[in-house]
Amino acid sequence: MLIPSIDLMGGKIVQLVQGTRKALEFDNFQEWVERFADYPLVQLIDLDAAMGRGNVPPAMFEGVVRWVESGRPILVSSRAQRGRVGASYAYPGGGRQLLDAGAIFAFGRRPGQARIDAMLALGAGYDHAQLRALFGEA
Repeated sequence: MLIPSIDLMGGKIVQLVQGTRKALEFDNFQEWVERFADYPLVQLIDLDAAMGRGNVPPAMFEGVVRWVESGRPILVSSRAQRGRVGASYAYPGGGRQLLDAGAIFAFGRRPGQARIDAMLALGAGYDHAQLRALFGEA
């Protein structure tokens, strides 16, 4: 199973080369939500969180809500070496709002680890509640 990821930085969707130089940058979140609509899971990777700057841009939050309401899980992880996602911020797109909207936090798992766990669980038929239990609660 392929689980695509969306990297977020500075309120935009980006692709970085070697983690530093932007190769691509987009601000049309709706286009990307639609682009991945056929996948059972999409992983959001908050590059700003790796530098202690936030969670998901507020403009992306409505797409997260629609995705979860459609019955598909969203897994949130961080690439920060010693960081972990959490429900600290309450602004639209902040961790608390994401968790309340039904996003699943990978907590201490790095994105690659979370992706493998999610692929195996979805392949085994896990539903949203079972995925949430697998990754733990806040």
